[in-house]
Amino acid sequence: MPISDTPGYPAGHWADVRQIISDSIASIGLAPCLVSEANETQIIHKTIVHNLYQNEIIACDVSSKNSNVMFELGMRLAFDKPVVIVKDDTTAYSFDTSPIEHINYPKELRHPKIEEFKKELSKKIQETIEAAKKSSYSTFLKHFAIVDVAKLPMYEGTSSQLLLEKIDNLSSQVAALRRNPINTRRIEPSPEEEKAAKDLIRTMIDRFCDEYRVKEPQILSNKDLTMELYDYVERNSEICMLCKNRNNLEKFVYDLLIPF
Repeated sequence: MPISDTPGYPAGHWADVRQIISDSIASIGLAPCLVSEANETQIIHKTIVHNLYQNEIIACDVSSKNSNVMFELGMRLAFDKPVVIVKDDTTAYSFDTSPIEHINYPKELRHPKIEEFKKELSKKIQETIEAAKKSSYSTFLKHFAIVDVAKLPMYEGTSSQLLLEKIDNLSSQVAALRRNPINTRRIEPSPEEEKAAKDLIRTMIDRFCDEYRVKEPQILSNKDLTMELYDYVERNSEICMLCKNRNNLEKFVYDLLIPF
């Protein structure tokens, strides 16, 4: 979860949220701790990676879309281990993690609603722990054709070497997930949504060509430019919502680059 004060949130907000989440966890007999906490002194990045990999279950607050939190969530999902995601009611869903259920809570932390949230979170954590005991359980990768799940092998080496190697491996796997259309859920937008998405994508393509000083034929003949364009268009949350998934987004971009 976020820890430091964030623009748009009052000072001390995250300390209050941490207490709320900790109370929910403790109420069902579990011991809450941040993934950065450890019993012994060691490199904080190593602590985070090990806790993300080894802990039985992780609760993740993606409110404000803090970059460190989103990166840590990505690592946990790459390990395909149990995670419960929460967010406040003003933070939009992220395109890549939207297939996973999120539990919402009021950003203002109003007492009656927060009490309801705490009960819902406790119940969800218990249900997730039970579900994870089944051999067929998958938090995220069940939505894709993934057979090999990321693992952290144990062998000799300095902490810095191990960390850099694991981050490099995870980055490669995440990149492969995003670039392989086979790995995307098949949810088709309506004709109205497709038309609206293409109108917005047309504008984004024009902006991309202006900013990168390229012409559309150059994009089609350069794979790196094509992938850069896909990522550029995907930054528009409204387009992501209309397209439903990355596969549709890429198809619409391609259709516009090669008009009939």
